[in-house]
Amino acid sequence: MFNITIYLCLWHVRRCWLKHLIKKVKDWPKRAAMFQALGSIMNLKHKQSFNGQSLHDEVWDLLQVFYSEFLDEYSFINYFRDAWQGKIGAYTLIISLTQCQRCFMFYLNLVIVL
Repeated sequence: MFNITIYLCLWHVRRCWLKHLIKKVKDWPKRAAMFQALGSIMNLKHKQSFNGQSLHDEVWDLLQVFYSEFLDEYSFINYFRDAWQGKIGAYTLIISLTQCQRCFMFYLNLVIVL
């Protein structure tokens, strides 16, 4: 109906993940390890690897390791796949940009929306 761009704050995304981890994962040390692994994926700084792997591929590989490592927590894994996995492409685009480029994109979207 409305053509509005919605930006997600990384703090709110992490908070959402933590709320669902608390609700779905009962083992506290495992919950902490899962939150730390997701944080390392979120804070990934792209360094061009020697084999030319793209940032999207790097994030995808880390997610596959995450899924295989915490396979027994299927409730959270299913939630994460349903709610967040589809947004990985947009996320990798944003973190691959420099801070100046992100500010410029935000400014352009602000001008277009207003």
